[in-house]
Amino acid sequence: MAAKNDHFIFYIAFATMICCYFLPNRSWVEAQRGGFSVELIHRDSPKSPFFNQLETTSERTINALWRSVARLNRFTAPTYISKTGAQSDIISNQGEYLMNISIGTPTFEILAIADTGSDLIWTQCHPCVHCYKQEVPLFDPKSSYTYRKLPCSSRQCQTFPGHSCSIDANDTCLYSIFYGDLAIDTITLGSSTGGPTISLPKTIVGCGHNNEGSFSEKGSGIIGLGGGAVSLISQTRSSLGTLEGNIIIDSGTTLTLFPQDFYSKLEASVASKIDAKRIDAPIASLRLCYEANRTDELKVPNITMHFRNADVKLSPLNTFLLVSEGISCFTFSSFQGLAIYGNLAQMNFLVVYDIENQAVSFKPTQCS
Repeated sequence: MAAKNDHFIFYIAFATMICCYFLPNRSWVEAQRGGFSVELIHRDSPKSPFFNQLETTSERTINALWRSVARLNRFTAPTYISKTGAQSDIISNQGEYLMNISIGTPTFEILAIADTGSDLIWTQCHPCVHCYKQEVPLFDPKSSYTYRKLPCSSRQCQTFPGHSCSIDANDTCLYSIFYGDLAIDTITLGSSTGGPTISLPKTIVGCGHNNEGSFSEKGSGIIGLGGGAVSLISQTRSSLGTLEGNIIIDSGTTLTLFPQDFYSKLEASVASKIDAKRIDAPIASLRLCYEANRTDELKVPNITMHFRNADVKLSPLNTFLLVSEGISCFTFSSFQGLAIYGNLAQMNFLVVYDIENQAVSFKPTQCS
């Protein structure tokens, strides 16, 4: 993975005012007219706190693939109910891209996993009954004068999947990661274009007091960018999206994955076009590998992703990856479950999420 391709830009476009939640500030009005963009930092970029300068490029690549395999459990593991609420399936994620946001007033900065495959925005909070270790300070809800616990009787709580209610007199809406409070507070986003910061008052967030999972000590939670009602995307628009489509566009999964039958036909077609020595894959999640010291040594066929009303033409950078010295592998594989459009296929694209028109666009961009 070349260092110059260590990030892509996440862009949100707005068309109408969300008037039912708050009186908009000037920066919010400007953002709705033209949208705003936020830089996503690859976890292996030198700009990331996860960066390990002692790792080789091959080691970083293999580790990213293993994290991607572990992440697939969240798309297949069932959600179950416990006495304290719903057991979230966000449990085994060291996603590939990180995002800076701030919570509360005054603002408290967190660096969290930007995840288009999940919904809730959550972070670990004081007091913490049982939290995974993190190096940065925990968010203290008492320090924010805009923080409000979400009542169990509220519409937002009642429509939250698998919600539960606290058994004390506080009548607090609970979610579970193992568990935490649902609350509303102000979210603040910077802009990668140099514009003013964007404040989003009365945004639903998860404040975790009893959390568990294989998260890095340097992270602070997850920023859900999916299509669910409580994601950052959904909370910046006036109405829900539709449940159409047959593939998840996921910033937290490395490979692009298809059902076995479809993938087998794709692999056979790609392999028939490549004149190189095929070798065994270094890890099981990879299926098609060749002997090559550089990806550009292979004459890779052109691959186009066909979406409704759009064709995304991929470059060899998106479809083959030098996973170790002398081994280049196809970045598509099979998965017994949902189809997933991974982040290698999104490299060097400006990914635009038009939340008013319910559309995602891809513009070829040099991200170096």
